[in-house]
Amino acid sequence: MGRILFLILILFSSNAFAQTQEDIISDPPNSYKFDEFGQISEKKWKSKFDELPLKQNKNCKEQIFLFLYGSKKTLNVVGKKYLDYLVKTRDCDLDPRKVFIIFGGKRKKQWTEIWIVPLGGLLPLPTIK
Repeated sequence: MGRILFLILILFSSNAFAQTQEDIISDPPNSYKFDEFGQISEKKWKSKFDELPLKQNKNCKEQIFLFLYGSKKTLNVVGKKYLDYLVKTRDCDLDPRKVFIIFGGKRKKQWTEIWIVPLGGLLPLPTIK
């Protein structure tokens, strides 16, 4: 009788432990590509940034990753414009430490990808073309 009770106790405790492990090990939130575009007018890229679905304040838990493709010289200028617009010009109080501008690689034509990464989300990688 004591052995049966002991086995039942082990069975229930191992089941409870397994549930705890499942709660701890969960999938990270999904990062997603919000938009992408080639060389477009300033008015158009600003309107794309204005549509970013963020809780736009310093307590925002999402991050913005901008992958810039093309020539490095051109993209340094473009990246600065994008960053200035996102954190200085717009009236959203976005923390500049939550905006990451990454040179994705050299391409013949300028290309930009906008990624939204929630807190704990997997970081996006540059697109290979």
